[in-house]
Amino acid sequence: GYSLQLVEVPQGSNKTLASFCDKVKKIRETYHAADINSNSGKIWSMTTAFPYQLFSNTKFNISICIDNSTQVLHFMPYANYLVKDLIAEILHFCTNDQLFPKDHLLSICGYEEFLQNDYSLGSHKIFQKDKSVIQLNLQKNGEVPGKLSRKHEDDHSQFYLNQLLEFMHIWKVSRQCLSTVIKKYDFHLKCLLKTQQNVDIIEEVKNICSVLGCVETKQITDAVNELNLILQRKTENFHENSETSAKGLIEKVTSELSRSIYQLINTYCYSFYADFQPLNIPDEISYINPGLHSHLSFTVYAVHNIPEIWVHSYKAFSFSCWLTYAGKKLCQVRSYRNIPVKKLFFLLVNWNETINFPLEIKSLPRESMLTIRLFGIVCATSNANLLAWTCLPLFPKDKSILGSMLFSMTLENEPPIEMIAPGVWDISLPSPVILQIDFPATEWEYMKLDSEENRNNLEEPPKECLKHIARLSQKQSPLLLSEEKRRYLWFYRFYCNNENCSLPLVLGSAPGWDERTVSEMHTILRRWKFSCPLEALGLLTASFPDQEIRKVAVQQLDNLLNDELLEYLPQLVQAVKFEWNLESPLVQLLLHRSLQSI
Repeated sequence: GYSLQLVEVPQGSNKTLASFCDKVKKIRETYHAADINSNSGKIWSMTTAFPYQLFSNTKFNISICIDNSTQVLHFMPYANYLVKDLIAEILHFCTNDQLFPKDHLLSICGYEEFLQNDYSLGSHKIFQKDKSVIQLNLQKNGEVPGKLSRKHEDDHSQFYLNQLLEFMHIWKVSRQCLSTVIKKYDFHLKCLLKTQQNVDIIEEVKNICSVLGCVETKQITDAVNELNLILQRKTENFHENSETSAKGLIEKVTSELSRSIYQLINTYCYSFYADFQPLNIPDEISYINPGLHSHLSFTVYAVHNIPEIWVHSYKAFSFSCWLTYAGKKLCQVRSYRNIPVKKLFFLLVNWNETINFPLEIKSLPRESMLTIRLFGIVCATSNANLLAWTCLPLFPKDKSILGSMLFSMTLENEPPIEMIAPGVWDISLPSPVILQIDFPATEWEYMKLDSEENRNNLEEPPKECLKHIARLSQKQSPLLLSEEKRRYLWFYRFYCNNENCSLPLVLGSAPGWDERTVSEMHTILRRWKFSCPLEALGLLTASFPDQEIRKVAVQQLDNLLNDELLEYLPQLVQAVKFEWNLESPLVQLLLHRSLQSI
């Protein structure tokens, strides 16, 4: 039979989480604690880029204090004077030692900030705000260890995302509780196999399911029913000589029961973030390729752990499935089977209904989202009330989901379809109500299409057309354009450029997200010359889930200096929730920059 054992996995039971931790580890290895350039541990004064001609007639009144000296120096440098040149001038007055400007820094008195040596004085925000006498302190770089610098031991510390998440203690409790009930189950199982007498093993199975979100799979239900039947028959026929046959049947069914429990634990750990998993992963299903023309299909098995109050308020339950992309509905399938609550170990609604979408898998965008809504049929009026919903990406990591999966359901009123994305709804922990979906064992992998580049022989557009494009571009957002104007802009898309239009406006005017249109969008993307990196910010909204578009946007933002990027940090952090996975280019950009500058 199966021996149920758990193993602790600090990196996370979920492959996505473990992969992200590995990616962060590699990024950390790029920036060592000993690297003074990326790990100064100092807070640098913010700078902004200003044209030098604006500084031509501006002077600053600066007083300089020097470490280990009572001497105070006064300077009146121009605003376009570089900090390192000012340091060199200060050092001319310190002739008692051979000093080098690159070994020194200027800190702002009263602040824990340092001026940046390669920038002009006037580009620092402190000089733009304060017009009075500015007091600076000259310090040796080596003598001022940054308070916030990473230490040598930090380079060798293990990184696990679990340590940073607020519900780590919940996982610990779950692991301990599950280990406890598994030990009790094993004890009762040994007693059962030894005595062939009912020793409350079914109650221990229920306790295991309870710890795992009150989920009871069909395999567990079938095994429990069969075991109950065998034990009941053995009791009824205790006078007959059936010890040998009963023992064999009990061994067979308990082996199947243990296997079913093992598979539930594995499904739970695969579906949610946890710091444990089964010691030996159950045998994997052999997957087959569905073919390009196969239709999207899956089975909605059940909603587990229905609240008691719903049982009294609703006589039956139904569900609907939506496919969406960039806030637009691609297709909807509604189940008209109103199923009442069933009582097994727990209350559940068991549809076990196969859903077939009239769409070929190959026609679906890579970033398609599936949203499932649960409805309750009111006892008195027979109206359908929305009770809960959940959402999931169809192709995480560019591959279809395989086998059974559990999904947390939120009890909020309506899903935010306009901005639905993997980062909007947190699935890392099981919720009180859990949906089980069984996906077929058909593995489909998204293949990137080659886009056409044959656009070099375009005719010269009419001047009136270019003027109209320029007028439309003043709207800044495709949401402010009528459908007719978006069609016009898309029709003349290859005449748009950074001089007469913005890229978010052109791509946002695309009529859909079919293969051909996406291919055209990627062609425009590759040919576009960005007027400035900030133009790419508009491509990181919920309107552009396409990973290729977002990747190019991040490549542009990577051209910004740290201080320039910092200006837009709130927008970038908000944009993370519209990313498709934790290893997206935007997340990696923010991680790289955070390790280079505090």
